[in-house]
Amino acid sequence: LTSIGVSDYLVHPVSLFDMAEAISRTLLSQLGAGSSNLIAVVGVKGGVGTTNIAHLVSSISADLLGQKTVLIDAAAGYSTLWAQFGFSPTGTLVEAAKAAIDRDHDTLSRILMAISENLTFMNTGAEPMLANASQQKLFDMFLERMLGQYPVVVADLSATSAAIPASLLARANGVIVVSTPTVNSLSLSRTLIKEISALRGHATETLKLVINRRGESSGFEVPEKDISAAVGFDVSTTIPYAPKHFLKCESEGIRPSEGPEGQKYMQILQGIVAGFLGLASVAQVGESQSKGNFLPGLFKKLKS
Repeated sequence: LTSIGVSDYLVHPVSLFDMAEAISRTLLSQLGAGSSNLIAVVGVKGGVGTTNIAHLVSSISADLLGQKTVLIDAAAGYSTLWAQFGFSPTGTLVEAAKAAIDRDHDTLSRILMAISENLTFMNTGAEPMLANASQQKLFDMFLERMLGQYPVVVADLSATSAAIPASLLARANGVIVVSTPTVNSLSLSRTLIKEISALRGHATETLKLVINRRGESSGFEVPEKDISAAVGFDVSTTIPYAPKHFLKCESEGIRPSEGPEGQKYMQILQGIVAGFLGLASVAQVGESQSKGNFLPGLFKKLKS
């Protein structure tokens, strides 16, 4: 511990929990979480439903697969994640990054909102919409901090500057490209997938194409059987158009994962998310948690 820079100390009396928490926090802070997973969700253009998909992905990770998950947004003043949780923005992207770097827990607790036992989201979007939102270095440092604290980080990359997505897409454990089944959207999908593939060394096993809003304009959509050939990439799954559900969530501050409709969409995407996290099925979640949870193992060693 001394060799990695520990200089603080605890004063007696020290409980077993205090000791375990202090050591684990130090190790996470200095070394990070080696098994952290970053999932990036990017849309080919505005209006394809990227934020809804990112929200569903984080809910699957946290609520179905039981993973401690944080949902972050790089859109600065264009962020709308807060609306889906029924909040108003409480901070900015720059504030969140600086607080994480400075270990300003008061500011972080205001910006990082705990939604459930396993799900937290970054409640930013308070900056002006026309402000410079690039801040790539700050965002990268914030991301490193989140990866050191959460086993799963889901990044919504809609409506942000090009520099941030390029960095994240190259390093993410899993990437979801969101498109609609229209000609223009699929044309952009073909280009974007080629660029992402190049960034990732042409490894496409963890790159998935999700077709969203199927059935919105049936007469003008590319048929399911023709999409893979048109894009040059296989479609992983398709989500039907459901304006009543998603517009209700947006208007009333309801999570897209809630209700029968939300549960249905989570089931559609569950296989993709489980694959990114190395869980072939929900049945493996309990086994993964029992093997991968750091604190219980540390408690056991300290007791012995």
